[in-house]
Amino acid sequence: MAFRSIAVLALLLIVAAPLVRAAQTDTTDLAELEKQAEALDRSASEIGHEKIYQNLSTEFDIPVDMLRSQRVETDFGFGELFIANSLARASGQDFGVLAQQRQDGKGWGVIARENGVKLGSVVSRIQRANGAIERERAARRNTRMDGPAGKADRSRQLNRQQANPAGRGRR
Repeated sequence: MAFRSIAVLALLLIVAAPLVRAAQTDTTDLAELEKQAEALDRSASEIGHEKIYQNLSTEFDIPVDMLRSQRVETDFGFGELFIANSLARASGQDFGVLAQQRQDGKGWGVIARENGVKLGSVVSRIQRANGAIERERAARRNTRMDGPAGKADRSRQLNRQQANPAGRGRR
């Protein structure tokens, strides 16, 4: 009897372990997805909506006007717009159906799972998009630093560093 109980317990542990790991992965992916969506929304406020619309249009091969309509109809931020289009692309499901599920209160993790999409693939995609936007912003900053105003800024920074070599700020 004791052997049977131990065998059943061992079998349960073997079956449950992958499920626990999958749940932990989903939770981690969901947290990262939300973080990346917020970063995309911040980028839109910093570099402008037009640039983000252009990037999303290129990413999903969707006309900018359609993306604008989707955003107006759903009241999604750019991050959620990205997620919904990414899930639609990966699942073959219509954007409107997925957006409605979200508006009905389902989380992105549930929507992804119900449509056979691994959330990690959506996370990877939005991370790549955010990385590309950040590289564009950095290139734009570097270009500005090469002009006359940028050279003057660098000169002022260098003078401050030379005047205060210990790196202490003024008080």
